[in-house]
Amino acid sequence: MIETTIIVALISGSVTLLVCILNNRSERKKQAADLAQQREEQKQEYELQRQELELQREQMQKQLEYEREKQRKELEAKHDSTIEMISYKLDQLVKKVDLHNNAVERLYLVEKKLEVDEERIKVANRRIGDLEQFHKP
Repeated sequence: MIETTIIVALISGSVTLLVCILNNRSERKKQAADLAQQREEQKQEYELQRQELELQREQMQKQLEYEREKQRKELEAKHDSTIEMISYKLDQLVKKVDLHNNAVERLYLVEKKLEVDEERIKVANRRIGDLEQFHKP
């Protein structure tokens, strides 16, 4: 009777142990499946975040390109207006130089004529002097 009790206890313990092992194994499988699902969800979340960041980067790149183009156009407009102003001022300066050169040429001609007229006046004064001496008694 003790032997049967021991055998029953051993069988009972073995079955209990077997049930625990099977239970633990199924729990591990369940946990592994849960972990795999969590990893997959994290991968999907990571991929969504990566896509959002990529979109933000593209938007920022477009904004940066837009700002650069805007600055380039503004600088080009300023450059063009500066070139126009320089051209205008240069034209005005050329006109003033032309006027000055024209005045210098005319002054040169007047001075030449003045020299000729002064020479004529000297000749005329000499003739007058000669005539006055000739008519003196």
